[in-house]
Amino acid sequence: MPSVPELDAALGWLTQEVGLTDVAATQIIDYLGGALAAFGMLPTRQALAMERFFDESGGTQLIIHAPLGSRINKAWGLALRKRFCRSFNFELQAAASEDAIVLSLSTSHSFPLEDVSRFLHSATARDVLVQALLDAPLFPVRWRWNATTALALPRFSGGAKTAPQIQRMRSEDLLATVFPDQVACLENIVGERRIPDHPLVAQTLHDCLHEAMDVDGFLDVLRGLEAGTTTMTCRDLVAPSPLAAEILAAKPYAFLDDAPLEERRTQAVQQRRYADPQHPDDLGRLDPAAVAAVREEAWPQVRNADEMHEALTGLGIVTDAEAHTNPGWVAWLAALAAEGRATRAICHAPNGHETTALWITAERLPQLHALHPMATLDPSITTPAEYAQIAWTPEDALVDLLRARLTGLGPTTAADLAVAFAIKPSAIDAVLIHLEVEGYVMRGLFDDPQHRSPFSAHGCADEPVETAGSASEARLGRDRWPESRGRMPDLSDQQWCERHLLARIHRYTIGRLRREIEPVAPRDWLRFACHWQHLTPSTRMRGPDALAGVLTQLEGYEAPAGAWESDLLPARIADYEPAWLDALCQSGRVLWTRLRAPATSTNDAAAPTRAGPVRATPIVLLSRRERATWAGCVAALEMDANALSSRARKVADYLAARGASFFDELRDATGLLETELEDALGELVAQGVVNADSFTGLRALMVPASKRPRPGAPRRMRRGLLGIADAGRWSLIVRQPPPNLPLPAWGGEQRLARNDSRAATSTHPASSVHPASSVQPVSSVQQASAVHPVPPTRPAAPDPSHIEHIARTLLRRYGVVCWRVLEREAAWLPRWRDLLRVLQRLEARGEIRGGRFIAGMSGEQFALPEAIGLLRQLRQRPPDGEWVCVGGADPLNLVGILIAGPRVPSLVSARILYRDGVPIATLVADEITLLETLAPDEESRARQILRRPASLREAPLPTA
Repeated sequence: MPSVPELDAALGWLTQEVGLTDVAATQIIDYLGGALAAFGMLPTRQALAMERFFDESGGTQLIIHAPLGSRINKAWGLALRKRFCRSFNFELQAAASEDAIVLSLSTSHSFPLEDVSRFLHSATARDVLVQALLDAPLFPVRWRWNATTALALPRFSGGAKTAPQIQRMRSEDLLATVFPDQVACLENIVGERRIPDHPLVAQTLHDCLHEAMDVDGFLDVLRGLEAGTTTMTCRDLVAPSPLAAEILAAKPYAFLDDAPLEERRTQAVQQRRYADPQHPDDLGRLDPAAVAAVREEAWPQVRNADEMHEALTGLGIVTDAEAHTNPGWVAWLAALAAEGRATRAICHAPNGHETTALWITAERLPQLHALHPMATLDPSITTPAEYAQIAWTPEDALVDLLRARLTGLGPTTAADLAVAFAIKPSAIDAVLIHLEVEGYVMRGLFDDPQHRSPFSAHGCADEPVETAGSASEARLGRDRWPESRGRMPDLSDQQWCERHLLARIHRYTIGRLRREIEPVAPRDWLRFACHWQHLTPSTRMRGPDALAGVLTQLEGYEAPAGAWESDLLPARIADYEPAWLDALCQSGRVLWTRLRAPATSTNDAAAPTRAGPVRATPIVLLSRRERATWAGCVAALEMDANALSSRARKVADYLAARGASFFDELRDATGLLETELEDALGELVAQGVVNADSFTGLRALMVPASKRPRPGAPRRMRRGLLGIADAGRWSLIVRQPPPNLPLPAWGGEQRLARNDSRAATSTHPASSVHPASSVQPVSSVQQASAVHPVPPTRPAAPDPSHIEHIARTLLRRYGVVCWRVLEREAAWLPRWRDLLRVLQRLEARGEIRGGRFIAGMSGEQFALPEAIGLLRQLRQRPPDGEWVCVGGADPLNLVGILIAGPRVPSLVSARILYRDGVPIATLVADEITLLETLAPDEESRARQILRRPASLREAPLPTA
């Protein structure tokens, strides 16, 4: 299997040498990496690959990966199909593409996979291909074309063009005259069809063999396989490899038989949506309830002695522990023993010191004697004559008994089977591999490490109780693998399961998860989302403790700074107080910042770029611990120093040299007036350069200068502190620079060394800057007068753990996510392609649910398990006329995206009014637009709600 360094090296080569984008390179790595892990090689023209796996119908799919072109593959596929039909007397389905051949086999096809490359010989393959193409649709089409070209069939009759169906009938009549065996009844044909010496037939065969197909190239491939210059790697897989997806989804033009698309056996193949190149054999997480249900169904239910005999014959053996843990079994087994139909055998374990007691029927006694010649029978019974005549070898006896035993068990291990049979584990391993080659069993990691053994799976009293937590934690297959990644587990780590039982477990797992919820209309989902995000009057939260939960749900959401305390937070918390947010920021639990750097102007290098007002600056509220996670999503952009004004650059230089500082320290050090310093800080905030310990600083910068408290004026009772002096310390937002690029220079001065006293104050938990000692001096060539904007660099590959955290956050925010729901999210979030891989992996683990939750939405959808219950309840609840008003910057502003209607801009002043999930009115640019016809009293109520602030807004049912 490919290791992590190999995957990284391949990704680097594709991006640097070939020049592919990161998205394209990642797709290629995932596609070919999974194939390399499955086969240990990649198919080429001289090194072919073959795989076989089982589908949901119980048959097998045989795929030859041969990048030889469709002309050679069609010839090979037709000849192989004919050879299989002659060998097994079964008309199978086949298809061929440019890179692969698929043969859909039934349950009657059993053979060593390596023999397929020897099914055809170069000396006789051409004759087999000729007989095969006579049955293919290719021959009659080419025949009709040649007959029409040779004027053997009239194109016109009576001055009118011959109808196509008449032309086809006349073509068949001509073929019956020239080549009677081609259209003759198959019951009257013995052996191969005799090909007449006729120019039209010869031309048709030549066109089929040398134009539609390449018979010479096909024969060369067979000669290479015979000589050893062309190799064939054969693998029996438990699931189709990534290379198999294309041929399994082939269209009718690739079919080599007449079966229509809806009747193809390839439709029964269940492909995995997510595949890890380093862990291709991880079959995913199975539902514990499905495993338990299949185990219960597979274990026989006995009601009398006759059924006990039948169950014992079907299971091969029954241990003493199983007999005592199943009610009534001991009595029925004793009755069978009294009649001479069964006996209790005492077998010696491989160590020679312990014994194992087994129950077995008289018909299977020869098999037991082949395995344990020294076994003691109690009572001693006689084998029926017809069964005593069969000579069993130990290997054959163990294969037959193990085959029978596995029909009554779910996932089990070789160690448990070895204990049950009192046989060495190595002998059990060899038989299990033999059964795997036959396709009877599959290996994998289907159950948790504490899965119940065969002795206690059916009610043993001493079986430890399995907790839900241990099952959920141990269900991940890769967590049970050895520490060396990419290595297949040892046989002792593997579990084995009979193929049909495993297929039933998968069906139960998928069926239960998909049936948990039916798709709901977008309006019903929006009703759910309003409840989920606490926007309805009945679900709005109260108290300071609720703020942390709301901020966790809105973590990473980018909204204008003015929208947070005017719409987003008051709409979700009924009694919201600004002091609560300040307390969270000052404690270091939450910070506010701008992640996306503003765009700079490159038209005029001498003209500085000014950011917009602070109120419109896109701000995110984050947990301090997750700041690096979200910052890693934004491409590293270095802003030119001249993008700032001289005052702002002066403040930034001081913060870079001295570190986090209070407002009065900045005022005294820079010599700026308080209003000038406020304007400079506002510019730095808008540029995403600085932030403060508390939200008070940002709140103060959003207040117009005319409404700010004057210095020395007495404070009045107000909601939250508006003075910028109460903001705490201001500090630079440290952004990780791109590799091999220096840190930005905010001015022409050299960095000043930090005083020890300053270093002591840098340990405040809310500070978000590095110590000044980590700021490197800027060389003299990086002067502020020399304006050279640093171009954006390609962002590094995101950390998978960071993407997983973001995916979980989006699930907490919306409950149900799909690509349309996330359209209001920031553009710098991970691509939907990356999020989709993480969501699929979480679904495979069983942590979230995948399915169709919102009707009319294309693409895949995923939901939290707890969201499904609420969504189901709201779907069943009739509309109650509940009104909900949200701001334009709210994440539920989905008008024109998920809900029909004109789009509402993401502005602080814009608002939307919903009724039962349907927008009925909007407020944009101080103008109210009614989207539905309302009664006069309803219209008046709607206008009042839209114009009221969120802190005072309530939306009860309108009354007449």
